[in-house]
Amino acid sequence: MSILVYYIDCLCWNIESLLRYKNDDLISSDDAHYKIFANSTLLIPKTTKEDVGVYRCQTVGFTPVKSFNIILYKKDLPKSMTVLEGDKLTITCDTEGVPMPIITWLKDGVSVDEAVNSSRFTYEQNEKGTENATYIVESAAYSDRAEYACFISTGDLQFNTTIFVRVKDMYAALWPFLGICAEVFILCLIIFIYEKRRAKADFEESDTDQPTEQKKYV
Repeated sequence: MSILVYYIDCLCWNIESLLRYKNDDLISSDDAHYKIFANSTLLIPKTTKEDVGVYRCQTVGFTPVKSFNIILYKKDLPKSMTVLEGDKLTITCDTEGVPMPIITWLKDGVSVDEAVNSSRFTYEQNEKGTENATYIVESAAYSDRAEYACFISTGDLQFNTTIFVRVKDMYAALWPFLGICAEVFILCLIIFIYEKRRAKADFEESDTDQPTEQKKYV
């Protein structure tokens, strides 16, 4: 998860007459979650999902000086993932904000809308309702092996998170099993040949010893 340090600069020096609101709720100057500086800047040192909202600065007796729509939460994608050829490929960019962030997907630095046939993939909302936050390929192919980037933007904020997707042969899991079977077969064959040769040698040895035994009784 990315924790963003966010500043809200009200550009007002008369802080005694300045009020700050989050979603129409007054922010107290005694609230330890925020820091207020002499230049009227409001700092959120460690943001959480609960900090998402609309913030505004307002001087007493006047109309609002400035309003802020901010996105404060995103969860980084894992560094890599592996999918079997033919299986469903799903990548979800876990982010939310106010206003709703805009999501753009890139494949190896190129927009997936250009890099991938449009009939092979779809976009869906994530659990937070963010449009295009989930990239889906119903049947993964080797050509889907690439680095994917989720670009998130809202207002003047822009950031991204990336993941490398590996696509394995659909029979990849079968090869180790077949290799083990082949090793067992070869081992059994070696044991069989060895036992057969040893049995033949024992038989020939007993056959050559038989006349000697017969001479003792003559």
